[in-house]
Amino acid sequence: MTAGALSAGQRGVVLLVGLALVASGLVLFLPSGAPSRAAEEPIVLSDVRVIAPVFLLEPPRVDLNTASVEELATLHGIGEVLAARIVAYRTAHGPFRSLGELDRVSGIGEALIEGLRGAVTPGD
Repeated sequence: MTAGALSAGQRGVVLLVGLALVASGLVLFLPSGAPSRAAEEPIVLSDVRVIAPVFLLEPPRVDLNTASVEELATLHGIGEVLAARIVAYRTAHGPFRSLGELDRVSGIGEALIEGLRGAVTPGD
């Protein structure tokens, strides 16, 4: 298998697994002149799990119509007070149909809405 046949994500996983094996001492690199002995029996590792990382192309987006105050408060520029206002507005006026409707919530302006673009969604 050539390096060109792997995607960037797959090459990253191979690199991480290789580094983990070296760091854990399961794999040793010997200089080319060093004598090597082949193991007479295969090495079996029981109870070992390999967890491959998941690389997200896009971070998950927060749904304005279902998110709790705590979830909304994790967004950049939104604290607990604004998050509570968003939930209160949603409860009083119904679900958000677009991101632009956030400007109806007291304390939220165009700059904050632009900063949230890509991080939130008004649902599917």
